[in-house]
Formats: sequence, structure tokens, C-alpha cells
Amino acid sequence: MTDRLAFIGFGEAARAFAGSVTRTGLRDLAAFDVKPGLDAALRDNRVQGGERAAVLRSAGLVWCLVTADQADTAAGQCAAHLETGALWFDGNSCAPGTKA
Repeated sequence: MTDRLAFIGFGEAARAFAGSVTRTGLRDLAAFDVKPGLDAALRDNRVQGGERAAVLRSAGLVWCLVTADQADTAAGQCAAHLETGALWFDGNSCAPGTKA
């Protein structure tokens, strides 16, 4: 596991956080999003894009910022790819019962 920060979902919120994080010195950022065509946004924010498993490989920190209706699905799809000891930050605005 490394200092890699992985974003699951790379919409407006993730882009804002990525810009802030790179200013703190963290350089190993990666993102997975189901929406195609994000190459320019990834490049502009100095974030490496990739498939879910590749993005999560060796990530010590994972920030899930998908839409509320996809939070449970995203967590389930990512669980098998998380490194032991990785921290999962759920930044979605869904009800606590959905996250349980």
C-alpha cells in the first residue's frame, strides 16, 4: 500500500479535491469513473485515470464521490479490489441506512 489517493467518481467534487490535494504535495492520484471522456479533466488535475482494479491497486486512501444513487453499488464493486488497511472515505450524500 502506498500514499496513492484514488477517487471513485471524478465529477465536480472530486476535481475540486484533486486540485487542493496536489497543492499539498501528494502526487500519486488516480481516478475511476463510469462516465467516458474524462481524459482532459484527469490531465488538467494531474490525475491518472484507469479501470477500477488498477486505480485501487496499492491505494492507501480511497475517496468515493459518486452520485448518491450509486454509492452502494460503487462500494460493492470496489470492495474486492481494496488493499488491506486502505481507508475508504464515503463522501456521498445518501442516507446513512444506505451506507450501513
